[in-house]
Amino acid sequence: MAWSTFDIASITDVLHEGLDKAVREAVDHKFDVTVSRSSPETTRKQPCQLSFYLMHVARDPYWRNTPVTGPRPQPNAAQPLSLNLYYLLSAWADARYDEEQRTMTAALQYFHSRPIYRHLSGGAVDEEFTISLEGDSIEEMSRLWQAFTVPMRLSCMVKVGVVFVAAAAQAPLPARRPVAANLAVGPVPDHGEPVALYGATNPAFAAIPAPSDPAHGLVSGGALVAVASGAGADANILIRGASLDAPAASEVFLSSPDGTSEWKLGPGWRQPISDPGLLELILPATYLATAPANGSTLTEVPPPGVYRLAVGDSGGNVRSNRIPLVIAARVDGLTGPVGGPYTVSGDGFAPADTTVSLGGIQVTPSSTTATAISFALPTSAPPAGVYPVRIVVNGVPCLPGPVVTL
Repeated sequence: MAWSTFDIASITDVLHEGLDKAVREAVDHKFDVTVSRSSPETTRKQPCQLSFYLMHVARDPYWRNTPVTGPRPQPNAAQPLSLNLYYLLSAWADARYDEEQRTMTAALQYFHSRPIYRHLSGGAVDEEFTISLEGDSIEEMSRLWQAFTVPMRLSCMVKVGVVFVAAAAQAPLPARRPVAANLAVGPVPDHGEPVALYGATNPAFAAIPAPSDPAHGLVSGGALVAVASGAGADANILIRGASLDAPAASEVFLSSPDGTSEWKLGPGWRQPISDPGLLELILPATYLATAPANGSTLTEVPPPGVYRLAVGDSGGNVRSNRIPLVIAARVDGLTGPVGGPYTVSGDGFAPADTTVSLGGIQVTPSSTTATAISFALPTSAPPAGVYPVRIVVNGVPCLPGPVVTL
């Protein structure tokens, strides 16, 4: 495509910069002069004013049907818009006719001596247009000045062209929804395949609903969820991959969602397995209160949240692709008399970011520690029935289990 300007104001700014410098050098401080890009209506003030005002834009008739980028006509959006810019150049100095005429002379000399503007970038011309003084008659200029609210003064018309403006980018058309999906099954890759993680399995959790808190926006339906050991199979993770027995997959790493922190999993996490296409992990029994420093080795489970899992070499030079892993707090059980108060035991609870609800009814815990949550029924107790206890820690729902019977 031909060169194109993103804003015709940039053309005005380029011409104004050169014109202002030329006029100031010509008057040589004999009097003050201001070169403006505003309409003559706004520049009738001290000192001497030179107005270089873009007053009209027109389609260039000669480039309208001329292919800029090829020998054949192109679709309208494929060709840039070709424009001619018309500037009204006028001078005003009240009763000081000499200043007015000297300023106009300097401006006319500047444009006459520079009829072509070129801007080079990397050795190529990426902007080029011509500048010419139009031969308008006094009648044409008189009719033009009748459109302004100020009396006619010394003036002429300057034409700049051709200026190209590219078509605005079009939004892509909505794609048709797929009506069929094809699946292919192949053998587990051997050592010749690159190290990779394909997906993980843990059927203990249903899909996690997206939370309302934007800080936990990465928690989404279908993510793999696990808890610290103590809840049976919930702590077991099976990951399908490729060449997971290769030296480049000798270590397992967990990282924060933004990748700013990464931790190597301690030896107790990974379980021995002979299948090069499988990686089995069992989470340790206890949680950390806060995430450790970057580069640490994890011997305990980090706080509940969203993480990314990868394999790599012991030297830290190789990493596979990363798959999401959601770690939830562990709920071991619920105790308390009918009608409360109740205590939920477990691990990984966060006093500053733990919510409890009974069948959708929000309750306020009376105390929350890393291993226990105590709460009472709301002031207006719900009617008799069975109410599941839902606990969310750091935006991650815990495994459903305890219920309150009233």
